[in-house]
Amino acid sequence: MKKLKLVLFAFLALFIITPTIVCAKNYWIKRSRVKSLVYSATKYFHRYGKNQAFAAFSDRRGKFVRGNLYIFVFNYNGVCKANGGNPRMVGRNQFEHRDRHGNYPIQLLIRKAKKGGGWVTYFWKNPVTKKIEPKVSYVKPLGRRFLIGSGYYIP
Repeated sequence: MKKLKLVLFAFLALFIITPTIVCAKNYWIKRSRVKSLVYSATKYFHRYGKNQAFAAFSDRRGKFVRGNLYIFVFNYNGVCKANGGNPRMVGRNQFEHRDRHGNYPIQLLIRKAKKGGGWVTYFWKNPVTKKIEPKVSYVKPLGRRFLIGSGYYIP
């Protein structure tokens, strides 16, 4: 009976507990990478100014695009000022853009940034897969007029 319990415990540990721990670890790794990218970009903005920073953030081959993570910046009116995932978005007002669930993602990001920042989940077009996917983003205020953020897609 003890051997059966031991085998059962080993099975549970190997096939149930371990994958859960790995998923949780990947979750925290993604979140830490996103926040690190946002804080690095924020420092760059304060050091080099908005014009140079926005150009650097929108460079698809630049240091602020890491795999499928990229920096985006919006002003509080919803105009995109930088986007490493899709530089063609720069200059477009996305304030009234709705996702497929009727939510206004940019308005959600603006509200969160105005409250000091944090995590927001919404639907957005993944520049890699070209599909609308759930996205989890970390945003924070950037000066008094902008928000800066990055996020990861959940396939």
